[in-house]
Amino acid sequence: MTEKLAQNLKAFRESMRLTQQQVADEVGLDRTAVVKIEANSRQVSPGELIQFADLFGKTPNTLLGVADETDALRKTYDHISLVQKLLASAQIELMRRQFTHDQSKLKEPEWSMFAKVTHRLAGMTYGSDEYKACLKEMLDGPLGHHYEHNRHHPEHHSNGIEGMNLFDVLEMFIDWCAAVQRHDDGDIYRSIELNTERFGLSDQLARIFENTASWVTDEFIGLDTQKDLMEPDLLFFERSPLTPFAAALTEAAEEAE
Repeated sequence: MTEKLAQNLKAFRESMRLTQQQVADEVGLDRTAVVKIEANSRQVSPGELIQFADLFGKTPNTLLGVADETDALRKTYDHISLVQKLLASAQIELMRRQFTHDQSKLKEPEWSMFAKVTHRLAGMTYGSDEYKACLKEMLDGPLGHHYEHNRHHPEHHSNGIEGMNLFDVLEMFIDWCAAVQRHDDGDIYRSIELNTERFGLSDQLARIFENTASWVTDEFIGLDTQKDLMEPDLLFFERSPLTPFAAALTEAAEEAE
């Protein structure tokens, strides 16, 4: 018996929080035999090896420390499955952001301010002196309340952008993408440039934003009622502009024809 097998049997037993007596009972040995096996002073028969593998949910090769295709496949599957679950968990957090985004604007003390300035912002160039003056006017009022209650703004955090997590950053960027459409001359790439200077973003993060901009599109244009779900010209992969994912689907469908 190899030393690796002895080490693995002990490690798997301890990871399952089993005593040597419990393992002995499961595989039909006495406790002394299990003690000797873990000390690498007793051989393990092929039948016992299979029993240990069944008990620990491993392949015999895994217990022996020998990689096999089955074990590699299981580990690969487990990794893929975990990534899928974590992505689903991330989607839940994004949904939480989706349904709480800027809700404080609809209540006082913020509503009166935004009702007054929203139409003014449309005619302003983002980052202009006029825009900054309007922002200062708002900040002296309820805008501070807005920052306090919405963590996707760098101003919410005492150390600005460095205090944000990835979900904050994504929500902030999507907010920018929507906000530029509020201005007559809105341009997301110009917004990224100005906000890079405003918030001290790294060049790398700014480039990531630029790479992502074309992916952030409204996939619900023209979808007003459920009747629209059946309209061929409103299928998500036929709307314009196409996201890279939608474009790939369209290309695959055309090739299939």
